[in-house]
Amino acid sequence: MRVQLGPFVDELQSDKTASFHFAEGVIEEDLPGEYGEYFGNPPHLRFFKYEAGVEPLDILNGFRDFDNGGTPEDAMRDFLGDESVPLREDVQRMLDDLHQVVHEEGPFQGVIGYSEGATVAATLLLNEQRRCRDAGSSSTFKCAIFFAGWPPLASEGENSLLLSDQVGQIITVPTCHVIGAADPYLQGCMALFNVCDSETAEMFDHGKGHLIPRDRRTVKELADVVRKFIEKAESRRH
Repeated sequence: MRVQLGPFVDELQSDKTASFHFAEGVIEEDLPGEYGEYFGNPPHLRFFKYEAGVEPLDILNGFRDFDNGGTPEDAMRDFLGDESVPLREDVQRMLDDLHQVVHEEGPFQGVIGYSEGATVAATLLLNEQRRCRDAGSSSTFKCAIFFAGWPPLASEGENSLLLSDQVGQIITVPTCHVIGAADPYLQGCMALFNVCDSETAEMFDHGKGHLIPRDRRTVKELADVVRKFIEKAESRRH
C-alpha cells in the first residue's frame, strides 16, 4: 500500500496537506502474476481470512466476469447469490486489531484504503461510528478516501456486504471515491459510493482499471481534488 500510494502520498505531504500512517494486513495470499495489474507486486497481504473451502481466486474471477448491468446493488446480489459473502472468519478480530492501531498510533482525522483495504476502511469507519454513538462521544475520523473499494462488511450476524437499498446511506462522514471507468469491479465501487452520504460524497474517475493512478498528471489532478475535499471536510467541523 505504501508503495502503491507513493506518488499520491508524496504530493499531499509536499505542502503538509496530510501525513499518513499505514496499517497492513497480516495474512499473506499467493496470487498468480496476472493479478499484478490489479494488486501490484507481492507480498499480497489480507486483513481477514477466507472461510474454509472458499478459494480467493474464485471471488476475483467471478467478479471479473459478472454482469455490469442493472444497479450496483443488484449486480452485487447477482454475483453473491444468497447475499452471504464467504470472505472471512474474523471480521471482529480485524476490527479489534485496527482499533488498537487507532488507540496506540492515533488519533487520526481520516482513513484511506485501496481495494480490499477500502472495504476494510469502510467497515472500520462504520464500526467506529457505532461505537462512538453508543458511548455518546465523537469519532476523530472526519473523512475517508476510498480507492476502488467494495461496501463495508457487516460486523455482526451473517457474512454480508451492506448495500444501500437495504441499509441506506450509513457512512455519514464526507467521502472521496477514486474509481476507474475501466475497472472490472466498478459495480462494487459504486455500491460503496451508494452507502455514503450523497450530500458529501465525491467521485474522481481516473479512467483506468483497478489501480491507484501513479502518473504525474493524474496524481496532481487527484491531489488537488483531495485538497479541496479535505478543506470542505474541515469546514464542516466548525
